[in-house]
This record gives sequence, C-alpha cells and structure tokens, in this order.
Amino acid sequence: MPPLIADGTRIPSPVRDLEWVISSPLLLKQAPRPNLFADSETTEFIEKLRANPAQLLDYLANKETRVLGVYFEHLILFWLSNLPSVSLISSNLQVFQGTRTIGEIDVIFEHEKRVFHWEIAVKFYLNIGNGRQASHFVGPRLKDALNVKLKRIFDHQIPLIEVPEARELLAALNVKEVVSSAMMKGVLFQPLPGPPTQITSLPSEISNTCQSGSWVTLKNINRLASQGFTHFLILSKAQWFTSFYYSDEVVSGDVAALEKQAAELLKSGNTPIMVCLFRSSDSGIFKSNTRLFITPDDWPALAGKSYNC
Repeated sequence: MPPLIADGTRIPSPVRDLEWVISSPLLLKQAPRPNLFADSETTEFIEKLRANPAQLLDYLANKETRVLGVYFEHLILFWLSNLPSVSLISSNLQVFQGTRTIGEIDVIFEHEKRVFHWEIAVKFYLNIGNGRQASHFVGPRLKDALNVKLKRIFDHQIPLIEVPEARELLAALNVKEVVSSAMMKGVLFQPLPGPPTQITSLPSEISNTCQSGSWVTLKNINRLASQGFTHFLILSKAQWFTSFYYSDEVVSGDVAALEKQAAELLKSGNTPIMVCLFRSSDSGIFKSNTRLFITPDDWPALAGKSYNC
C-alpha cells in the first residue's frame, strides 16, 4: 500500500520535496550548526505534515516556486518556523552600503538560547574532470561551478554578517553574537564507469556521504543497461527534489524507451536532462535513489572548454 495522508489521498509533491530537502545528505563535510535534520522535533514535524499537508500548501500558495534555489529556501524556512525549539529572527535580510545592496543574509534564528546564521544553497553539479578539485564540478547549463559557489559562500556570504552595516541591522534585532554556517545540499553526478583512471576522490570540502548520481551522453546511453531498471522518469526541474513517486507518475520502459524520449527533449532543448531510474516495486512507490543526467553529445567538450578541464 503506497503512503497516503489522513483523508486517503496521496502525499502531495511539496511534502515529498520537503522530505528530500530535510533528509538528503549534506553536501559539505562541515555540518551546519545546529544540526537539526535528525532532531526528534523534525521527525514529529514530518509525521504531522504527512497526515495533514494543508499548512505547507497554504504557505507555498503565494510563494515563488519556479526558481529551484528560492523554492529550496522557502521549504527550509517553513521547516525551521515549525520547530518548537526554533525562533526565526530574520530571513533574506538585505544589507546596504548607502543605497547599494552589498548582499543578503539568508536566515537568522534562535535555538536553545543561541543565535545562528545559515547561508542556504542547493546545487546539482556534474564532474567533468578527475573529481579532486571543486572546479571540476559544473552546473548542467555551464553557468556555475562548485568552486565558484564555495568561494561565494565562504568569502562573501558568511563574512557579510560581520560588516558594520550588517552589525547595525543585527543590533536593531537585539542580536549580539551569531554562529554562522553554510547549509548546502544537492547531488554530485559522476561520469558513468569508463576508464579505470576516472573517479578516485572528492574535493576536500565535500562530505564522503554526499548524495551522488551519474551522467552519460546520449550516444552512450546504452551504458545504462547495466542499471537493470524497469521504469524511469525524465524530471522537470520542479521534480528535482521529490523523494519518491507513485506508480502512475513514472514510465514503464527500458533503455530504448528512455533513449527515444531523451533524444526528443535534447533535440528541442540541448540542455542536460535529469532522470530517475527505478526497478519494479510491489509497494506502489518508486524511490528516487538513482538519479542521473543525460547530456547532449557535445556537452562534455563544451564543458571542458568552458572550465579548462
């Protein structure tokens, strides 16, 4: 029997998205303080939300959810605001020098009589090198890279809270001491097994337990035959967080069926597409444990040229 909410209907996508946002592994080796992800309050919160998701759906009704990073922030803020031990102090606090905005502080909250500051991010990067350097992990649209994001977080976003203009804002909020952390989640995608010299390690900043996936070019899609999947789903960007799917949300098919759909999408969009692969399930749900990108055939060369890998 697939999981249902109290009225017998299925768990809506935003609840499943939030479950992934909370339960997926952290991307960075250094966990944010406090680490609330496995807290008993969080467990109770998810159970209540599964039984009655109305509060989350109402909260998101007038929120921007099309931009993945903004949607991620909304889900994090909703979660934190519903933990009894947490008091939100501020979110998206803009810092100005004169009339010029110099940055934004993502979230400040109180927990157990201490004040914490999180810079929040979710990223999906593909490894185009040997994987030892953060610069080898790039975004599917080739507009971002892991090293660029880490530099932005640790050299600008987190130190921003210490500039005089930010300290004035904190004083107005009656905040004196703050513990700052990066709260970053996402998935790192490795090229499907090829020469034995490929993947050996991760950048030093990245947790060894981070969530990983694979990527493959369309011309090499037959390499997916070894995955033994019976169902698949080509994800819209709005589905990148979803923790599981119901049987009528996925497609029954093998590599040939996937190749046909992927080829049509890549012909029209020429941008890597994210896919989930599944094996037959008697439970009626398909968990999104096997994620991968299928890229246009020229994407690796474009990526290497863009980032000198």
